Amino acid sequence: MIKWEMKLTINEDLSGFYSLTAGIDEELQIFALETVQSPLGGLDKVLDAVPEGYGKSFYSDAIYDGIILRNSFSNIDELNSQLHQLKSNPDTALMLIPIQNIKIEKELESAQVKYKVFGEFVEIVETEVTESKMEIPYIDYQYDLKLTVTLPGEMISPIKISEGPNSIIFEPSGREFQTFEVMSIGVKEPSISWDWLLIFTLLSGGVATFLIIRKYK
Repeated sequence: MIKWEMKLTINEDLSGFYSLTAGIDEELQIFALETVQSPLGGLDKVLDAVPEGYGKSFYSDAIYDGIILRNSFSNIDELNSQLHQLKSNPDTALMLIPIQNIKIEKELESAQVKYKVFGEFVEIVETEVTESKMEIPYIDYQYDLKLTVTLPGEMISPIKISEGPNSIIFEPSGREFQTFEVMSIGVKEPSISWDWLLIFTLLSGGVATFLIIRKYK
């Protein structure tokens, strides 16, 4: 089995952080050793190719062993730049399977703010390993894939969440093309118009003048 998980958290100002986890189970580790690969099927080599600025570590649980990458971003452009940098290297690109693309939008409406994360999951192609001098059995890979998105405000799609963590979990199959979309609504911060600000300033000045004159008299 192959494990992949991405946890993405977006803040109100579109800053945020994310983690990427990739792991393989014991059976696949044995298969990797038999094919003269590293114990983690090459995942450990990804750590050497990770760009600067990422937190990185080995990962282990009751089923999987693998690696985790972590990073934060101050805006959407910075996030897109980081993901593009990972995709540009064949080794680190493995950490973004099965994400084909992911987009984040923020829409300002009259009294509220709408946050939206959407994109596509690709079909992970299964291939049989063949080697003329080696007899290697075909492995039917099973995928344990998960994308967790946490947004500010109140979640409204694909389900409404009024209590508890404001997070949605997607579990793509890995065997077909799929889309995903999550949306939340937050309250727009009130803003003071220049007209009201001018009126407030004039009133404040008038009161101050009145108090000064009264004190002088």
